[in-house]
Amino acid sequence: MSVPPPPGQPAGPPPPGQPYGPPLGGPSVPPPGGMPPAGPPYGPPPGGGPPGPPFPPPGQPGGFGPPPGQPYGPPPSKKRTMLWVRIGAAVVILGLVVAGGIWYFKSSPATAAVGDCLNVKEFSKHADPTKVDCTDPSANVKIAVKLDSSGGSCPQGDYDEYSYSRKSTSYRLCLMPNVVEGDCMADFTSDTAGYQKVACTDPRAEVKVSKVVQGVTDETVCEEFDRYLPVTYSDPKSTYCYTEVSQTTT
Repeated sequence: MSVPPPPGQPAGPPPPGQPYGPPLGGPSVPPPGGMPPAGPPYGPPPGGGPPGPPFPPPGQPGGFGPPPGQPYGPPPSKKRTMLWVRIGAAVVILGLVVAGGIWYFKSSPATAAVGDCLNVKEFSKHADPTKVDCTDPSANVKIAVKLDSSGGSCPQGDYDEYSYSRKSTSYRLCLMPNVVEGDCMADFTSDTAGYQKVACTDPRAEVKVSKVVQGVTDETVCEEFDRYLPVTYSDPKSTYCYTEVSQTTT
């Protein structure tokens, strides 16, 4: 049984080399002037010159991909780097502040208590003592009494004194030399210089601690020495017998 041809198509098979029916979308009609010559689709640029590329170069408007030599995506932001630099600097500053606070807490006489030792270079308002361990060679005085007010008075005795009054902090320290029997000291007769423990053979040595009596405030315990200087303290009760180095080293 034969099938009739589609409407508008002659009966019979198509000519050789031609598919059945017209191309989809209707018959192909060449543009006026015939088919365009083979070559780039965009033709030469205005004003002459060789034909341009089919697409704009990478990195230009309408092109694909980043400019030559640049990775895909935007360059890394410098804001984050600057932020870390600022954070790092803040951490360093904070560390210095903390370290300074720790050092102040450990070395300030404000945090010292009775029995602690200090290094006093000079007994004056222009020089602050430093808290040190009593076994440190620079520990030349010991806190015998600590008063809560700089206007307080030390108990009876031959104490050296250090007063502090700034802002809301005020106190007074009653000090005694941090020495034992056999020690020699320089600057003992100075009114302002701090005590300095030296070897008894040192030409600077002025006095030697010839005797220490704890629990007694009595100058007569030093009478066994010909040329002596008794020093007494009422709190804690103690008596120190100093003699001239020239007498004890000959």
